[in-house]
Amino acid sequence: ENARNMLESMDDIIWSVNPQNDSFQNIIMRIREYAIPLLEPLDTKFSIIVPENVTSVKVSMDMRRNLFLIAKEAVNNMAKYSGCTEAKIEFSYSHSVLKMTIADNGKGFDTSKENTRNGLRNMKYRGEKVGGKVSVLSTIGQGTIVTFTAKVE
Repeated sequence: ENARNMLESMDDIIWSVNPQNDSFQNIIMRIREYAIPLLEPLDTKFSIIVPENVTSVKVSMDMRRNLFLIAKEAVNNMAKYSGCTEAKIEFSYSHSVLKMTIADNGKGFDTSKENTRNGLRNMKYRGEKVGGKVSVLSTIGQGTIVTFTAKVE
């Protein structure tokens, strides 16, 4: 398990530093390649919504890496804990602000309770690391929404 996690982390780093992955389409493809094998066996209907104006957004290597890792953590949490039947990732870009919303219709959780896991903390840290913000809104019985926003020039 540790070896597999280490190899996966190395693969993520190699992908993020490769200049050929500068296009937003490659980020979308990478997220899709990660999410589908996790969610499909759970019979979760999954979609990614990417408006035309988002595909031309250029992001730095650091932004690309952290954007993917935030999505990866949110999808992983969704697959493990939510029990959702539908999930979507939606991107938008307006007035130099990039937004990624990851939502599910799962069981939700109480965000006010102290959480011993690092996932939520890591996502927030990654967002701040690239000058953005990650917020988590969850309602018991209705699902969870993770939102990442950052200014992108």
